[in-house]
Amino acid sequence: MKKLLLPALIVATIFTGAIILNVNAQQQHHQDVKTLWSVDSSSNKPNPAPKNAVVTKNDTIEVHVGDVQSYSYGGYIVRLEPKYEMTDKYLPVVIGDCEASSIQSYKSGTQSTRPMTYDLFTNILMTEQLKIQKVIITKLENNTYYAVVAINNSGKISYVDSRPSDAINLALRSNATVYVMRKVLEDAGEAR
Repeated sequence: MKKLLLPALIVATIFTGAIILNVNAQQQHHQDVKTLWSVDSSSNKPNPAPKNAVVTKNDTIEVHVGDVQSYSYGGYIVRLEPKYEMTDKYLPVVIGDCEASSIQSYKSGTQSTRPMTYDLFTNILMTEQLKIQKVIITKLENNTYYAVVAINNSGKISYVDSRPSDAINLALRSNATVYVMRKVLEDAGEAR
């Protein structure tokens, strides 16, 4: 029994440390988003007013959710292609099986007999008269993309941290606009 105690303590310590690091990273991302993204696409006034940098519509690029393609190592890539910008780049975002399947089934018009997770979440928001207004891919850090979902609650916009794959799925079902920060596309975009 004593032989198992030390490995169990090591695993518990590593797991607890990973949780603390993840919480700290999420808190920092929320702060970054509050500072970074401050303009509602339907208005020119900051919300909330940042102290450092104000991101305007010119700092973002509206994108079309393109094809989902197989990717090595068992994943998938969803192509985010600029809608109106004259650029030869697109943003490849690596996503998992479930998220890829959900995007593909929605885009193909295939409906499940029962609501799937993204459908359920969208239905809950509509029931509460909340609307997903837009989705923004905000940054790429350590090979991980970050995104926020802008939720409109009677004119008050709240930004919720999200994985891009989840944000994209929700945007599709809510008919919300998907944006990518211009710097992210410039730094991580690939030639079409």
